[in-house]
Amino acid sequence: MKNLAALFFTLCFVPALMNAQSDETLFNHNGIKLTGIWAGNTSNINEDNDDYGVFHGGFVFAEFNKSFTFGWQGYGLNDQGLEMDFNGIHIGYAHESFRVLHPTFTMFAGRGEFETQDELELEDNVFALQPSLGLEMNIVKWFRLGLDVGYRFVFDSDLVGYSDTDVSEPYVGLRLKFGYSWGD
Repeated sequence: MKNLAALFFTLCFVPALMNAQSDETLFNHNGIKLTGIWAGNTSNINEDNDDYGVFHGGFVFAEFNKSFTFGWQGYGLNDQGLEMDFNGIHIGYAHESFRVLHPTFTMFAGRGEFETQDELELEDNVFALQPSLGLEMNIVKWFRLGLDVGYRFVFDSDLVGYSDTDVSEPYVGLRLKFGYSWGD
């Protein structure tokens, strides 16, 4: 009878204990989940030698775990005697994005091109790194409005008359996000 009780215990409780020890993996319910898709418009305003420039562009982001975004962003400026275009990757984090108003951190990194708009029409390829901090507001489920401040670091500028520090500058940005976030 003792052997029958031990066998019953083994058959009932050992599988339950083994199930409690299941592996956590990167892509199971405890890992990274796609929770949204966003696209939209971004505008950055900066001041350069008492003149204001406005960068306009667009983006497409995938949202993961309701907090992290990863995607493509591109924008350009066409005034101040200098045309600038940038394209690259975006990485972002939104703290407690389910709240109406929540803080964000973003990082843009990508290649760019400068071109003077004078008779010489000089061109130069550069690299830009653009960290920012901001606030984002959930207007409706499919629309978010963001305001951020950051600094555009530009590297490898060989354009005559412009150094990296001449084209690196702080900015204030406005972001209109359209899309949808699903899941918990």
